[in-house]
Amino acid sequence: MQPPQRLDVLLGYKALAHYPGLSSSQRRVGCFILDWYNYETGQCDPSVKTISQRLQISERTVFRALTQLAMLQLFHIESHGSNFYRNFYHPNWSKYREIEQEWASRKSAASKRRRSQKMSSSRCQFRQQHDDNFVTSTSISNLSKKTSSYYSRANSSFESDKQNSFQSIPTNFHVKQRDSARSRNDAQRRWDNDVMKLVGQSQHLYSHIIDAVDGSAITIATDLEMKEPGSGCAYILNLAREKGVLIPMGSPGSELDSS
Repeated sequence: MQPPQRLDVLLGYKALAHYPGLSSSQRRVGCFILDWYNYETGQCDPSVKTISQRLQISERTVFRALTQLAMLQLFHIESHGSNFYRNFYHPNWSKYREIEQEWASRKSAASKRRRSQKMSSSRCQFRQQHDDNFVTSTSISNLSKKTSSYYSRANSSFESDKQNSFQSIPTNFHVKQRDSARSRNDAQRRWDNDVMKLVGQSQHLYSHIIDAVDGSAITIATDLEMKEPGSGCAYILNLAREKGVLIPMGSPGSELDSS
């Protein structure tokens, strides 16, 4: 990971504020991690329990927020194997700069549009040199046949161009993207629910399991869950056991220990 540059932290806060689709919990968790980051040592490893207590939200909400932030590559999650199973969080500084550049470009384009709209596109009116005479009206509410036919042709051409431009975009492109994202979210939520059912009311055990999982493990578990329901939970539990988390035998994934 690249070290932060000057003002990168400010860009991080702006990126979390401007990034579309984030929930309020995801933005709060992201801002908490940025605030926790140690600029001298680069250390950033708050536990899920700590984040939950400071923000006064459930550990489950924290975990889901971290998962989404990692999937969007706003943060990279790494397990550093300490005795407390805490993850190490890497802010993606280069991603924040890209978001800031995109936001600045959008602001500039919007400003140019506003300035162009304030300026009249019509030619200047000439000084009246003759006495008043009846002329052809160009009022929209009182169009003559000549001007009416002109606007009719122009409007027809515009509608034709608009229709052709829309036809050039595959109608199922955005639908496929939304369906894919929805399927992944459903799969991740499914194996997370399975883990919660296993631990029951033991938030302490759930916290240890989640803290033992890094970003790549979340992706693998979700991929497995999409292929076969139940396999995501089994993978997470087996991974947590390998890192020393005590999980009751007989739960999903325990059969992997005996193989």
